[in-house]
Amino acid sequence: MKHPPILRLLLALLMALTATAATAYDFYVDGIYYEKNSDGTSVSVTYKLYNDNSYYGSVTIPSQVTYSGTTYSVTSIGDHAFAVCTGLTSVTIPNSVTVIGEYAFYNCSGLTAVTIPNSVTSIGDYAFYDCRGLTSVTISNSVTSIGYRAFYYCSDLTSVTIPNSVTSIGPQAFLDCSGLTSVTIPNSVTSIGNGAFYNTPFYNNLPDGVVYLGRVLYKYKGDMPQNTSISIQEGTVSISGYAFENCSGLTSVTIPNSVTSIGDGAFWDCSGLNSVTIGNSVTEIGDEAFYNCSGLTSVTIPNSVTEIGRSAFCGCSGLTSVTIPNSVTSIGDEAFWDCSGLTSVTIPNSVTSIGNYVFSYCSGLTSVTIPNSVTAIGDAVFFFCSGLTSVTIPNSVTAIGSEFFYGCSGLTSVTIPNSVTSIGGGAFSGCSGLTSVTIGDSVTSIGIWAFSGCSGLTSLYSFATVPPTCEDDVFYGIDKSTCILYVPDGCISAYQAADQWKEFFNICLDNVDVSIEGGVEVSLDGGVLHCGGVDTVVYTLAGALVYSGNGDVELATGAYIVVANGYATKVVVK
Repeated sequence: MKHPPILRLLLALLMALTATAATAYDFYVDGIYYEKNSDGTSVSVTYKLYNDNSYYGSVTIPSQVTYSGTTYSVTSIGDHAFAVCTGLTSVTIPNSVTVIGEYAFYNCSGLTAVTIPNSVTSIGDYAFYDCRGLTSVTISNSVTSIGYRAFYYCSDLTSVTIPNSVTSIGPQAFLDCSGLTSVTIPNSVTSIGNGAFYNTPFYNNLPDGVVYLGRVLYKYKGDMPQNTSISIQEGTVSISGYAFENCSGLTSVTIPNSVTSIGDGAFWDCSGLNSVTIGNSVTEIGDEAFYNCSGLTSVTIPNSVTEIGRSAFCGCSGLTSVTIPNSVTSIGDEAFWDCSGLTSVTIPNSVTSIGNYVFSYCSGLTSVTIPNSVTAIGDAVFFFCSGLTSVTIPNSVTAIGSEFFYGCSGLTSVTIPNSVTSIGGGAFSGCSGLTSVTIGDSVTSIGIWAFSGCSGLTSLYSFATVPPTCEDDVFYGIDKSTCILYVPDGCISAYQAADQWKEFFNICLDNVDVSIEGGVEVSLDGGVLHCGGVDTVVYTLAGALVYSGNGDVELATGAYIVVANGYATKVVVK
């Protein structure tokens, strides 16, 4: 089909842009494509066009290459360099190469053998992914890490020897290597990722019971009887991901001081686990490490731990207390999600960030104090904590996240400090028990539905001299005829003109001390107006109370009064 001239021009431009975007090389020599590195003296092997089968047969990579009079060292095999080169049968890698990049030999189905020289220190994620023709691989003594899915689906690979230099094997590194029957793992390995050898004959033939590979507790295999107690052997450095997954018969475990990390999902769904002792060397509790351990009632996290991972104790409904040490700096998303039995928690001064949904659905939680060290708080941190009655937000916090206290129906009052500049959407939505809210003077914006459903609110204090900008329905469901809005002196007219703020019937000045003519002090203290022995006339906002005399007058909280004796002003009782 013949295209019109303008369409042909657009197609040509599109093809040119696509080719440019997919081209990675700066020059090529003897059929090998190179990209200059930032140091200006070295290059990486790369591709002609992305996934275009640029290489086939046997390829020998030189240690140096000269182009336009300049000689460059070849130091790495770049990301995707040989990806989808199904015709590639062998490759010789020189000792100058230190890095094999991500997807470097992805889907090189014709590659049968590869020798990785001693200069290489890391093998990137997916480096030999789906090299199903690969039967042998020699990993050099200088490699320290094997990346995520590095040899995934190398179905013809039968054996692999991992040298003493390797300290970590990435998650699913040898997943689905259906021919792999023999693996030698040295004691230098201190970390084995989730599913590193899953669905391989090597994995399937591991003996029942606790399996240790290198210095890693790798997996519990076989049926665990009920009421099983395990002490992890001293010298173990890490517990691999999902090591005790679904071991419902496990009731207690002792983790020795040699262990430094507990892997993701290590005790996933160990519903019978009721006691755990964590050694003093653990620095990291992985994501979902104790996920759904509903029988766990208490846990003491040692002072060595700096990070509590995402969903680390999610679903631990029997957990009633937890001690978080001063060493912890961050608490991951959903760390204590649905810990419905948790009644109180103390967050130490070392913590600087609290993730999203950390205490969501902790319906038994009644009080929490957030320390001044915390500067970042995620969204929905106390989502549906219906039992929460008291919370302290420090001056270090600059933003209240979306749905922060959503559904906290037991919360009666809250003070948002002057450091906060924004309140997220739905932050206090559904807090039906909330009667008083104080908003600090730095708040400039309030998100949609932030206070919707706060049907019990009677007093709202906003100390911002400029009314904060409100998104839609911020105060939906609040009775604005009875809830009194208190604002700074001189700002009533601004609030009366501002969107959504102007819907409040009663906009009053905040509590002030005044002096009657003649210098007699008039002040408020605990709802009592002290008139200094001078005759005064006192009116409530509705004009229901008229009082003339001297001495003290006791007023209801929220009363808006006028004091007059030749000098008039307005006073609000808090």
